[in-house]
Amino acid sequence: MSNKVVLVSVDILALTCRLLELQEALVEQLQFSTYRYFHKSIQQTILVHNAAISVINPLRDINANGSDSEVFKVYQLNVISIFQLTHFALPYLRQAHGTVLYVSSALAHHAVTGISLYCSTKASLNMFAKCMALEEPDITSIIVTPGMTDTDMQAQTREVADKVFNEEYARRFKEAKESGLLNKPEDVAKSFCAISILGTKEWSGEEIDWKNEKAQSMVNKLF
Repeated sequence: MSNKVVLVSVDILALTCRLLELQEALVEQLQFSTYRYFHKSIQQTILVHNAAISVINPLRDINANGSDSEVFKVYQLNVISIFQLTHFALPYLRQAHGTVLYVSSALAHHAVTGISLYCSTKASLNMFAKCMALEEPDITSIIVTPGMTDTDMQAQTREVADKVFNEEYARRFKEAKESGLLNKPEDVAKSFCAISILGTKEWSGEEIDWKNEKAQSMVNKLF
């Protein structure tokens, strides 16, 4: 059996950050992009929701007014675009008995000062994935958590950790980097790729750690 993996990168935020003013046109463009990328890939259709941004500030200091607000932009990218893109891809995912991978975070389960937008959007993503698993039994909906990974978002978080987090949480972020405990992005990506291609139906609606023993066995088969 051979697998052909096609990676498609779409700047969803650029398409949707002015959704209130251009809602109809942007939704049509997102719908067309979904058709263009999926309609020729019926044999194995995989949708990965990895795009996300974060604003690190207490709610009292966050811009919450209008379509250019930080609240709107974070929820537009982290939540609304995921609902929309999944909706538009449903016919292709059903036909192919496809897989949707939802990249979540441990922060979906832990309330942390200064990062309420990110925490709440990841919690929303998790519940949406669980509902999808119930509503669409022909589609495998898997939630994956990458843990603390050496990304730009991690670096940005460390820079302001002392200002917005409590002492214990700020120290945790810094020590993870200094002690070399951050996960390597390429290792996490391999695991996500393996889970999306070889993940089993029993994982639908479940939250899977990227270091899961079964997932790592799948990585060894593919790489």
